[in-house]
Amino acid sequence: MAIARTGVFVDDYLESSEACQYHTRARRTIPIHDKSDEAADEVLLGVVLSELKKREKKMRPHLKKMRKAIEANQDNASSLCTEKVLLAQQAYELIDSHVKRLDEYLTNFAEDLNHGA
Repeated sequence: MAIARTGVFVDDYLESSEACQYHTRARRTIPIHDKSDEAADEVLLGVVLSELKKREKKMRPHLKKMRKAIEANQDNASSLCTEKVLLAQQAYELIDSHVKRLDEYLTNFAEDLNHGA
C-alpha cells in the first residue's frame, strides 16, 4: 500500500512540475501575444469603423426622410395641442356663462320666494 501511495505522490509531483513549466513558458510569451493582440485589435477596429462609415452613408437618405417625417409629426402634434387648448377655453367659457345664468335664476327664484312669503 505504501508503495502505491508513493507512486501517486510522485505522479502528482511530476504533473505539478510540468504545470509550473507550462505556466513559466506562458508568462514569457504573454507580452508577445499582447503586442500582437493590440495590433489585431487596431486592425479590427479599423475594419469596424470603415464598415460603420459605409452603413452610415447608406442610411443617410433614410435618416433624412425619417427626420422630415418626425418634424412633420411634431408640427402636426403642436397644432393639435393648440387646437385642443382653444377648445378647452371655449368649453370653459361656455360652461362659465351657463353657471352664471343659473346663479342669476337661483338668485331671482330666492328673491321671489322671499317676497311671496
